Amino acid sequence: MKKVLKNLTFLVALFVLPLFLHAETGGFAIGIDQSPQNPNQKVKLTISGYLYDINSASVSWFKNDKPIPGSGRSITVYTPDYGVYDNYKAKIQISGNYFEVFYTLGIESVDLIYEADNTYTMPFYKGRPLPSKQSVIKVSAIPGFSNGSSLVNTSDVVYDWKQNGTNQANYSGLGKRFYLYQNSYFYNVDDIEVSVSSNGKLASKDVAVNLYPETIMFYENHPTQGVLFNKNLSSGVFLPNNSEYSMVAYPFGFSVKDATNKDLTYSWKINNEKINTPDKKNILNLRTGPEAGYSVINLNVDSISKLYQESEKNLYVNY
Repeated sequence: MKKVLKNLTFLVALFVLPLFLHAETGGFAIGIDQSPQNPNQKVKLTISGYLYDINSASVSWFKNDKPIPGSGRSITVYTPDYGVYDNYKAKIQISGNYFEVFYTLGIESVDLIYEADNTYTMPFYKGRPLPSKQSVIKVSAIPGFSNGSSLVNTSDVVYDWKQNGTNQANYSGLGKRFYLYQNSYFYNVDDIEVSVSSNGKLASKDVAVNLYPETIMFYENHPTQGVLFNKNLSSGVFLPNNSEYSMVAYPFGFSVKDATNKDLTYSWKINNEKINTPDKKNILNLRTGPEAGYSVINLNVDSISKLYQESEKNLYVNY
């Protein structure tokens, strides 16, 4: 990914991730040998000039007004943490003249977080809703710009969004830190990119938005304790003879607000025989007989409005 380097001296702007501010005096200027992208990255600062021969000058280097080792035209330093700035100064003595040149080194940052919007997650689920095909996806930009004493307010930052390389002008602009879109079933991965800027500070980031399959989770529906979310039934169920048992199914990753949303259809089968559930459509009540055996419970959950949102799962019951 290309970055932007801003040269204030000659008013030439090239896009790089880090921000560098430098000024010149007596025809001297401080430059950098690369465009660093990470904290603690080794870089070289070098003095150049067109009025004097810098190689015949006496140079003293300072970092944040404190002397540092180095007496030549170049020094090797390390980039600070995100949002932190180091101010470098070179005092130059040549032909009876004294000059000072400055260079402020810092790395700006922006993070991207994505999640499915209006997608169902079961109670006590920890984490972000994961996007699936045809789901609405929300991408949030979190810029890390510093004004010297605190972070710049996110509403004071300009955001330029791209999806799969295409500019998204309607979602770009001042304070527009969210990008909302519906995934097309033609793509399994979407590349979302944002470039952010504020008062000459620049940063950019892209993220691959991966899609996840819908799934079904089974839990015991206890008569007195309610749904036991700490007991996933994926490994099967063993029931005593002549007993009653209730289970509940939760669809995960569908674009609905609740498990019994009217957009979802539940198709239950026991040993490949279709059955109807007399209670809520995501609850199945079982009764075992006096003899031992096993049954295969099959559930298919399908979205009416989303063609590609569907999941099927088997659960084995021994008794």
